[in-house]
Amino acid sequence: MDLTTWMDNLLIYDPDDFMINRGAKAFSEDAPAFNAAEGVSDFAGALNAIRKYCHLTCLIFETHGAPGYVHFPKGGIDAGNAHRFASVRSSLDTDARILFEGCSVGQGDAGTKFLLEIGSKLLLGKGGIVGATTCSNFGSPLELLSLIDSVRMPPWGNLRIMQFDKNGSLIKEVDKQGALVSAP
Repeated sequence: MDLTTWMDNLLIYDPDDFMINRGAKAFSEDAPAFNAAEGVSDFAGALNAIRKYCHLTCLIFETHGAPGYVHFPKGGIDAGNAHRFASVRSSLDTDARILFEGCSVGQGDAGTKFLLEIGSKLLLGKGGIVGATTCSNFGSPLELLSLIDSVRMPPWGNLRIMQFDKNGSLIKEVDKQGALVSAP
């Protein structure tokens, strides 16, 4: 039997980025009973990291990115391979929140397609919220984040948020700016 750890918040991050590493360390040390951080080099590593935990209410990806793409040093995530998230759906709690903090991941048609794919696969049977930045992030967002209604993002950024029901269907989509970010 595989053992998993009950955890509220999991940060998946690019271990090759010095600033992201610093922020990840601070994130996990801030509240170790509730926050975990896992540095991974590719999508398979991200899936393996997620499988270690159960009852995740917030899953955060702190990486580099581009519209519709989450970058890891040895292979990232896009709408074409996002279906693989279905294999870790059981690690999430009901109404989980998933945030991609890489630059511009949620921007444009590619970002929208990516978020729809993530929400329909990862939140099926659970419901919840998927969000991604729609702008370039400068500095280390984890060191400067606002925590408002459990959605984390850089206070200077823009965020596309999509809410899904338990059938994996889109309920609502909104774009928010900076410190105004909260649930849709």
